[in-house]
Amino acid sequence: YKLTLTWADPNSLDSDDNDIHLQLVPDYHDGTQCEDETDYLEYTDEYCGAFLSADDYAYDPNLGEESATLTTLADGTNYKSYTYAVIAYMTDDPYNLSEGDPTLTVEYNGVVKQTLTIPQYKLWGSNLNYMDLNTGVKRAYYFFGCFRPQLGYIDTRGAGFYNDDTIVIDGLDIFSHGLCKATLGWSSGYGFNPYDQSGSGDERG
Repeated sequence: YKLTLTWADPNSLDSDDNDIHLQLVPDYHDGTQCEDETDYLEYTDEYCGAFLSADDYAYDPNLGEESATLTTLADGTNYKSYTYAVIAYMTDDPYNLSEGDPTLTVEYNGVVKQTLTIPQYKLWGSNLNYMDLNTGVKRAYYFFGCFRPQLGYIDTRGAGFYNDDTIVIDGLDIFSHGLCKATLGWSSGYGFNPYDQSGSGDERG
Protein backbone atom coordinates (compact mmCIF):
# COMPACT_ATOMS: atom_id res chain seq x y z
CA TYR A 1 0.00 0.00 0.00
CA LYS A 2 1.02 3.60 -0.59
CA LEU A 3 -0.49 6.60 1.18
CA THR A 4 0.15 9.87 -0.68
CA LEU A 5 -0.66 13.37 0.56
CA THR A 6 -0.70 16.17 -2.03
CA TRP A 7 -1.52 19.84 -1.56
CA ALA A 8 -1.26 23.25 -3.25
CA ASP A 9 -0.03 26.74 -2.42
CA PRO A 10 -3.26 28.67 -1.62
CA ASN A 11 -1.83 32.08 -2.56
CA SER A 12 0.22 32.57 -5.72
CA LEU A 13 0.71 36.26 -4.97
CA ASP A 14 2.82 35.96 -1.82
CA SER A 15 6.31 34.56 -1.19
CA ASP A 16 5.29 31.92 1.36
CA ASP A 17 5.38 28.21 0.71
CA ASN A 18 2.77 25.84 2.13
CA ASP A 19 4.56 23.29 4.32
CA ILE A 20 2.55 20.24 5.41
CA HIS A 21 3.84 16.94 6.78
CA LEU A 22 2.36 13.47 6.51
CA GLN A 23 2.67 11.67 9.86
CA LEU A 24 1.85 8.13 10.98
CA VAL A 25 1.44 6.67 14.46
CA PRO A 26 1.87 2.88 14.20
CA ASP A 27 0.53 0.50 16.83
CA TYR A 28 0.15 -3.23 17.03
CA HIS A 29 -3.45 -4.32 16.57
CA ASP A 30 -3.85 -4.73 20.32
CA GLY A 31 -3.12 -1.01 20.75
CA THR A 32 0.42 -1.33 22.10
CA GLN A 33 3.25 0.81 20.79
CA CYS A 34 5.50 -0.34 17.97
CA GLU A 35 8.79 -0.88 19.77
CA ASP A 36 10.94 0.63 17.01
CA GLU A 37 9.54 4.16 17.07
CA THR A 38 9.05 7.00 19.52
CA ASP A 39 5.92 9.11 19.06
CA TYR A 40 5.26 9.09 15.32
CA LEU A 41 6.80 8.66 11.87
CA GLU A 42 7.34 11.46 9.37
CA TYR A 43 9.52 12.27 6.35
CA THR A 44 12.47 9.89 5.71
CA ASP A 45 11.58 7.67 8.70
CA GLU A 46 11.65 3.91 8.12
CA TYR A 47 10.18 1.84 10.94
CA CYS A 48 7.30 -0.47 11.76
CA GLY A 49 6.55 -1.65 8.23
CA ALA A 50 6.51 1.85 6.72
CA PHE A 51 8.98 4.14 5.01
CA LEU A 52 8.21 7.77 4.33
CA SER A 53 9.38 9.97 1.49
CA ALA A 54 11.48 13.12 1.73
CA ASP A 55 10.16 16.39 3.14
CA ASP A 56 8.29 18.53 0.62
CA TYR A 57 6.28 21.76 0.39
CA ALA A 58 4.00 23.49 -2.11
CA TYR A 59 5.05 26.71 -3.79
CA ASP A 60 2.89 27.88 -6.68
CA PRO A 61 2.65 26.39 -9.26
CA ASN A 62 4.28 23.26 -7.80
CA LEU A 63 2.27 20.93 -5.60
CA GLY A 64 3.66 19.45 -2.41
CA GLU A 65 3.72 15.67 -2.04
CA GLU A 66 4.74 13.31 0.74
CA SER A 67 4.03 9.58 0.86
CA ALA A 68 4.26 6.53 3.09
CA THR A 69 4.88 3.09 1.58
CA LEU A 70 3.61 0.21 3.69
CA THR A 71 5.57 -2.96 3.04
CA THR A 72 8.08 -5.39 4.57
CA LEU A 73 11.21 -3.53 5.64
CA ALA A 74 14.79 -4.78 5.78
CA ASP A 75 14.43 -5.20 9.55
CA GLY A 76 11.64 -7.72 8.95
CA THR A 77 8.74 -5.56 10.16
CA ASN A 78 5.63 -5.94 8.02
CA TYR A 79 2.81 -3.42 7.73
CA LYS A 80 0.21 -6.15 8.27
CA SER A 81 1.24 -6.27 11.93
CA TYR A 82 0.22 -2.65 12.55
CA THR A 83 -2.57 -0.13 12.42
CA TYR A 84 -1.57 3.43 11.50
CA ALA A 85 -3.14 6.69 12.67
CA VAL A 86 -2.79 8.99 9.63
CA ILE A 87 -2.24 12.71 10.25
CA ALA A 88 -1.51 15.87 8.26
CA TYR A 89 0.45 18.53 10.16
CA MET A 90 0.54 22.19 9.15
CA THR A 91 3.82 23.83 10.17
CA ASP A 92 3.97 27.42 11.41
CA ASP A 93 3.19 29.55 8.40
CA PRO A 94 0.34 31.85 7.33
CA TYR A 95 -1.86 29.11 5.92
CA ASN A 96 -4.47 26.75 7.31
CA LEU A 97 -5.20 23.07 6.66
CA SER A 98 -8.62 24.18 5.39
CA GLU A 99 -6.81 25.79 2.44
CA GLY A 100 -4.76 24.34 -0.41
CA ASP A 101 -6.90 21.21 -0.94
CA PRO A 102 -4.75 18.65 0.93
CA THR A 103 -5.79 15.27 -0.46
CA LEU A 104 -4.79 11.78 0.69
CA THR A 105 -4.93 8.78 -1.62
CA VAL A 106 -4.60 5.12 -0.73
CA GLU A 107 -3.14 2.95 -3.50
CA TYR A 108 -2.57 -0.76 -3.80
CA ASN A 109 -0.38 -1.99 -6.67
CA GLY A 110 -0.83 1.39 -8.37
CA VAL A 111 -4.63 1.34 -8.18
CA VAL A 112 -6.31 4.09 -6.13
CA LYS A 113 -8.58 2.48 -3.55
CA GLN A 114 -9.56 5.56 -1.51
CA THR A 115 -9.36 9.35 -1.77
CA LEU A 116 -9.87 11.65 1.23
CA THR A 117 -9.75 15.46 1.11
CA ILE A 118 -9.46 17.73 4.12
CA PRO A 119 -12.64 19.84 4.29
CA GLN A 120 -11.98 23.26 2.80
CA TYR A 121 -13.10 26.70 3.82
CA LYS A 122 -15.32 28.62 1.39
CA LEU A 123 -15.82 32.38 1.64
CA TRP A 124 -19.04 33.05 3.56
CA GLY A 125 -19.37 29.33 4.13
CA SER A 126 -19.25 27.29 7.32
CA ASN A 127 -16.21 27.77 9.52
CA LEU A 128 -14.09 24.63 9.58
CA ASN A 129 -10.80 25.39 11.33
CA TYR A 130 -10.85 28.71 13.14
CA MET A 131 -7.61 30.67 13.13
CA ASP A 132 -7.18 33.93 15.03
CA LEU A 133 -4.63 35.93 13.07
CA ASN A 134 -3.88 38.05 16.14
CA THR A 135 -2.73 35.06 18.20
CA GLY A 136 -1.92 32.53 15.50
CA VAL A 137 -4.12 29.97 17.25
CA LYS A 138 -5.42 27.29 14.91
CA ARG A 139 -5.80 23.53 14.80
CA ALA A 140 -2.53 22.49 13.19
CA TYR A 141 -3.40 18.81 12.68
CA TYR A 142 -5.94 16.91 10.64
CA PHE A 143 -6.60 13.32 11.66
CA PHE A 144 -7.77 11.33 8.62
CA GLY A 145 -8.46 8.21 10.64
CA CYS A 146 -6.72 4.84 10.95
CA PHE A 147 -5.34 2.72 8.13
CA ARG A 148 -6.31 -0.84 8.91
CA PRO A 149 -4.43 -3.30 6.65
CA GLN A 150 -7.01 -6.00 7.18
CA LEU A 151 -9.52 -3.65 5.52
CA GLY A 152 -7.18 -2.01 3.02
CA TYR A 153 -8.43 1.52 3.60
CA ILE A 154 -8.52 4.34 6.16
CA ASP A 155 -11.28 4.00 8.73
CA THR A 156 -12.39 7.63 9.15
CA ARG A 157 -14.02 7.34 12.56
CA GLY A 158 -12.87 10.34 14.62
CA ALA A 159 -11.57 12.34 11.63
CA GLY A 160 -11.27 16.09 12.01
CA PHE A 161 -9.12 19.10 12.89
CA TYR A 162 -7.23 18.77 16.18
CA ASN A 163 -4.48 20.22 18.31
CA ASP A 164 -1.85 17.72 19.40
CA ASP A 165 -3.43 17.47 22.87
CA THR A 166 -7.11 17.53 21.88
CA ILE A 167 -8.93 14.43 23.12
CA VAL A 168 -10.39 12.26 20.37
CA ILE A 169 -11.88 9.42 22.42
CA ASP A 170 -11.39 7.78 25.83
CA GLY A 171 -8.83 10.35 26.96
CA LEU A 172 -6.60 9.70 23.92
CA ASP A 173 -5.23 12.37 21.58
CA ILE A 174 -4.09 11.88 17.98
CA PHE A 175 -0.58 10.81 19.05
CA SER A 176 -1.70 8.46 21.82
CA HIS A 177 -0.90 4.81 21.38
CA GLY A 178 -4.09 2.79 21.48
CA LEU A 179 -6.14 5.42 19.62
CA CYS A 180 -6.83 3.23 16.60
CA LYS A 181 -8.00 0.38 18.80
CA ALA A 182 -10.20 2.79 20.76
CA THR A 183 -11.86 4.25 17.64
CA LEU A 184 -13.24 0.79 16.87
CA GLY A 185 -15.75 1.75 19.55
CA TRP A 186 -16.56 5.14 17.97
CA SER A 187 -20.35 5.51 17.83
CA SER A 188 -20.80 8.96 16.27
CA GLY A 189 -20.57 7.97 12.60
CA TYR A 190 -17.77 8.03 10.06
CA GLY A 191 -15.87 10.99 8.62
CA PHE A 192 -15.41 14.63 9.54
CA ASN A 193 -17.93 16.04 11.98
CA PRO A 194 -18.33 19.77 11.17
CA TYR A 195 -20.13 20.50 14.44
CA ASP A 196 -17.83 18.90 16.99
CA GLN A 197 -14.66 20.02 15.21
CA SER A 198 -15.49 23.57 14.10
CA GLY A 199 -14.66 26.78 15.97
CA SER A 200 -16.48 30.09 15.78
CA GLY A 201 -16.18 33.05 13.46
CA ASP A 202 -14.48 33.41 10.11
CA GLU A 203 -11.61 30.93 9.87
CA ARG A 204 -9.06 33.54 8.83
CA GLY A 205 -9.62 35.76 11.86
